[in-house]
Amino acid sequence: LLTDEGYLMFTLPVKSCQLINAKLLISIFWTIAGIIAVIASVLVVSSTPGELSRFLAELKSVRNELQTQFGSKTTLLIAEFMISMILGLINTILMIYVSIAIGQLFNSHKIIGSFVAYVCISVILQFAITILAYIAGQIYDQNINDLMVVPNLILPCIIFFISVLSLVYYFVTAYIFKKKLNLE
Repeated sequence: LLTDEGYLMFTLPVKSCQLINAKLLISIFWTIAGIIAVIASVLVVSSTPGELSRFLAELKSVRNELQTQFGSKTTLLIAEFMISMILGLINTILMIYVSIAIGQLFNSHKIIGSFVAYVCISVILQFAITILAYIAGQIYDQNINDLMVVPNLILPCIIFFISVLSLVYYFVTAYIFKKKLNLE
């Protein structure tokens, strides 16, 4: 979107949000396809019939251990974990997009500006997460040893936090593309 050919994309009769959505969906698809390809390659290269049966037995053992620890909340735990993984992927891609959008605001050294924006966002985010984790640790100190806090509190909070961050990244990127676009 922001390379030398970017002006062609922004002359199309579509909104900047539609361009972001299209690029986001394709990025998600190719990232998941790449992950599946890597996992399949590793399984094909490293597995023998005995290894595959041992791997499946280990998966069953993990499922049984989860069932023992979380009981009826196992399905909820797995669903929340999968949702947080997908939202984490979306968040990562949108963080890259907002960094690139911020970097293109500079008249020169746009790539360096994008890199600096990414590093600054990462540092601020890590600082905020550290503070929030410390506060949560102080508030829920006595409950942290209870494993049920994971599907009941920790994963929902992570999902909420990632969703809010993703929305912020998305709307900042859309705003910059709509109001502050600099393709020079």
